[in-house]
Amino acid sequence: MTNIFDAPQLPASGQVFLDHVGCFVRDIDKVAEAMGGLDITLTPFTEQQNNGKPAGTANRCAMFGRGYIEVLTPVSDTPLAAQMNSAIDRYEGLHLICFTTPDANVTAGALDSQGFSLQSPVELRRQTADGEAAFTVLRLQPPGMPEGRIQFCTHYTPDAVWPDRYLAEGNRARALSGVLVAGPDPREAAGRFARFTGRDATETAVGWNLKLDRGALTFVDVPTAEKLTGLTAPDPVWIAAIAVADRTVDTELRTDLGPVSLIRHPADTPPSWL
Repeated sequence: MTNIFDAPQLPASGQVFLDHVGCFVRDIDKVAEAMGGLDITLTPFTEQQNNGKPAGTANRCAMFGRGYIEVLTPVSDTPLAAQMNSAIDRYEGLHLICFTTPDANVTAGALDSQGFSLQSPVELRRQTADGEAAFTVLRLQPPGMPEGRIQFCTHYTPDAVWPDRYLAEGNRARALSGVLVAGPDPREAAGRFARFTGRDATETAVGWNLKLDRGALTFVDVPTAEKLTGLTAPDPVWIAAIAVADRTVDTELRTDLGPVSLIRHPADTPPSWL
């Protein structure tokens, strides 16, 4: 395994990175406390904007040396908040996987050619002490994918998203490296995500693996996910675990954050499911 810290924060032309995952919750502070116990610092509570208007959602983020984990909560009555509430009604936990592309327009054309129907691009903005953080987000038309909100984004302001002051030592030493996805047909899901990302899925001892230019997704059936995480599946389709490469550990460690398993592994060793 190539050390994930050798990759840059943002992709070059033609590359696809695992950018971040999103955890939908009712109580952000509870998750922040759990992450704080792992020496993971979250950004301040921030209400989001959608095309210049309140999105109805707010977040706190664990910004890592590479990638990040976003914790989101609904705060008012908007279409985006309604989608989030519907997901939380299924279960609190991971409902969002975001890939990053250097050019949202090019990626939108590629997705259209693969038969994916997209909503109008979402221009997200949020104010930070380091300036405005700006993104273009590509989302599928409802019902989207059964796994959750699967999307692409293009970053325009990396210095505002990953400022040094949010990269505390514990955060800087970590990188988002993988996601474990469970469902009734791992082969079908892996093939669908392969078309979505333009990358190839390969079969492994536990399921199917989709390797990106930085990061990877693994698709397994629910019994396998329960065995790997020690958790009980809250839903037949379930984003079960996050893998984080961690320069501060020399062996794999697992922490449960509700129905999500956080797997920390040495930076030069892949998570055990690979």
